[in-house]
Amino acid sequence: MKKFIQHTTILKIFEHVLAAAALLAVIAMAYVSIIDIIALDWRSFDALLVVFERILYMAIGIEIARLLMSYCLDTLVELIAFVIARKILLIEGDYVGVLLSVIALIILFGARHFFYRTFGSSGIGVEK
Repeated sequence: MKKFIQHTTILKIFEHVLAAAALLAVIAMAYVSIIDIIALDWRSFDALLVVFERILYMAIGIEIARLLMSYCLDTLVELIAFVIARKILLIEGDYVGVLLSVIALIILFGARHFFYRTFGSSGIGVEK
């Protein structure tokens, strides 16, 4: 039993290290993105798409770090929502992909509503 507790503690520490690494990567990406965004040609619509893409990647990185720190349904739903939103915004000409992404988002929020109603406001998961 003592060995199991030691392994669990080691795994929790490793998860925290991974979360810190994810946050450091987001901070580094933010720094590089600011430099790149300043140099963009703002006369084209593509510059705005680049900004949205970078913002969504950073939001996904933050949500991954949150997911590593706490296992809860809220964090998982937010992570999936950011991934789907990124896919919707950055699709070029693939209208079937947009439709499938919107359907996936509707299913995601429907499932979230069902789980909240069934399991309470804390959702499913174990808070660390």
